[in-house]
Amino acid sequence: MFRVEFVLLSSDPFKISRLPYVVDLLERELIDFCNPIKTGASIICAPSKDSLIIIYTAFNESKQLNVYIRIESLDAQILSQIVEKISKKLRQEGYVMTLSNTSSSLL
Repeated sequence: MFRVEFVLLSSDPFKISRLPYVVDLLERELIDFCNPIKTGASIICAPSKDSLIIIYTAFNESKQLNVYIRIESLDAQILSQIVEKISKKLRQEGYVMTLSNTSSSLL
């Protein structure tokens, strides 16, 4: 099982304050390749029987709200394709995603 976790960033402070909007944006985008299930400010989506996308919000140590995207898959190529799709859409909206410190490979 491969797992990567990203945190969303933006150089524009206004965009950072609109992070909850990003969760809605991602929910709409995920409809193209899976059936997103929204629970509060979290989304769970399974693009295949071996892959899972989890999007959630959490406060960091500075009490700043962050959006995290965790992607898990048995297939590293599928995982990479999912990351590429999500990253491309976020860049179009002025956000970037970078690996958080919890990414791992479970073999």
